[in-house]
Amino acid sequence: MNTMQTVNPSSYTEFLELAQQGTVVPVVKRVMADLLTPVAAYLKIERLSPFSFLLESVEGGEKVARHSFLGFDPHVVVRSRGGHVTIETSGGKEETDEPMLSVLRRLSGRPIPVRVPDLAPFVCGAVGYIGYDAVRWFENIPEKNVADIDLDDAVMMFFSRLLVFDHVRHQIDLISNVFTEGKKSNLEAEYRRAVDDIEAMEARLEDPIEPRQRHWCSVRGDPRNPSLVGTAVQLTPAIATFYGATAARKNASTGQHSTENADETWTGTGCIGSESPH
Repeated sequence: MNTMQTVNPSSYTEFLELAQQGTVVPVVKRVMADLLTPVAAYLKIERLSPFSFLLESVEGGEKVARHSFLGFDPHVVVRSRGGHVTIETSGGKEETDEPMLSVLRRLSGRPIPVRVPDLAPFVCGAVGYIGYDAVRWFENIPEKNVADIDLDDAVMMFFSRLLVFDHVRHQIDLISNVFTEGKKSNLEAEYRRAVDDIEAMEARLEDPIEPRQRHWCSVRGDPRNPSLVGTAVQLTPAIATFYGATAARKNASTGQHSTENADETWTGTGCIGSESPH
């Protein structure tokens, strides 16, 4: 069993070796999690960004499985409302009439993640929700109901920084992914930034949990009768629940996507803000 307590890859030279294998290189530090729960960790990190999530893996819908996944501060947020799609990045917003699924395929098809042994199946990617109205992406169904809840039809957030709880080993993998954009050298600044991100995440986990008022999610209409699949309402502000996330990876040699641990579904909570990612 690998019980790393230092950053892996531990040197820029080792990082460059991994960068030859793909365009997304995970930088990881594994720490002990004997006294920390996923919910406690989420309460510590969700204040760092208006966008965050906590996913719990479940086997067969009954038994909590091995991993819990947390993320914050996505580098891309994709929203769909009324057939119009908005792509938000730190550089601004782009609006398009391209279908949501086409946008997601385009964005998720670019990176080629580097396979690192002994990591969870989900180390980087998109998390979000798809509402009931998204059925019109596939079927010609008239819109007869009044839109009384001011929510996007779908929101998907692409995260490069994750905390992965391993409930079997009682460990947390702190992960900061480096997007190389195809470069094979001159990546030292990106590697050092990933190491700094991991140190900041580890320091954040040492912070005390600050009390926060709990109330209904602020949307128009009755939040107890939402139009979203599985929306959580009595949580911190602007919280939604995400169901049925799967971990898709792209094979660096074939360029094909594969889904691992298909017998698991993940449920959780997350915060969707109105600001652009920073």
